[in-house]
Amino acid sequence: MSPDFSIGLLVTDDDIDAVILEGWPADVRKPRMVVFDYAGNDVQDEYVLHVSSGTPNTGLTGREVFPVEYGPNCRYPSPAEVLSVLDARKPAEKPSALSIARNVHQSILDLDARLDRLEQATTTTACTSLRMAA
Repeated sequence: MSPDFSIGLLVTDDDIDAVILEGWPADVRKPRMVVFDYAGNDVQDEYVLHVSSGTPNTGLTGREVFPVEYGPNCRYPSPAEVLSVLDARKPAEKPSALSIARNVHQSILDLDARLDRLEQATTTTACTSLRMAA
């Protein structure tokens, strides 16, 4: 699969309304998706699904959700656009302690080299040009 695809889940009142695929490769079959939740005491037995994985005999409710592909006439938002808005809101990453130490070390080396240049004896040519400037 191409790394440029995204999947969006549209949720309304704690229920998944839609699964939106964007950039899904044409040659790859769309995934089967299921939404399930633990069955509460108020769920009638005929709607309870019993599965053996996870907690043994877990009672669940569930339904299959059929994904739709995002396109120009899609009534759902673009998952890629929502992701880009979320990315834009992320604060800039803080530099690691190692990168801070490396920057401080480099600054010290740069300042040391500058001091070495400034402390060197002035040449006769440099003195002459300084006298002329003065």
